[in-house]
Amino acid sequence: MTTAADLRVRVLQELGIIAAGETPNAEDASLIDGFITRAQDELVQRRAALWVIDSIPDYAVEPFVQYAAAMAAPTYGVMSKADAIIAKRTALSEIYELTDEGESLSPQKAEYL
Repeated sequence: MTTAADLRVRVLQELGIIAAGETPNAEDASLIDGFITRAQDELVQRRAALWVIDSIPDYAVEPFVQYAAAMAAPTYGVMSKADAIIAKRTALSEIYELTDEGESLSPQKAEYL
């Protein structure tokens, strides 16, 4: 299971702010935590996140990290706002695909009329 601390490190690595094995400083950690929370809130609002932040399924971690990193990228000067929008849409598309367009992946009982 990926923890919030793991997500923080993964997002900062995705942005190129820290390298493997490095620990984020307090300022970056706090800033990224805000982006992670906002990313989760947006994905819940869009009915794309079928999880809570501390139990993101393994299959969704990478696109979630990409989504949160795209949100933070303009703040860090890593990409333009326009490129960040495209990156967010790409990650969102992957999340929808992985979660069957926002619906549960668990078997559903058929209803017959």
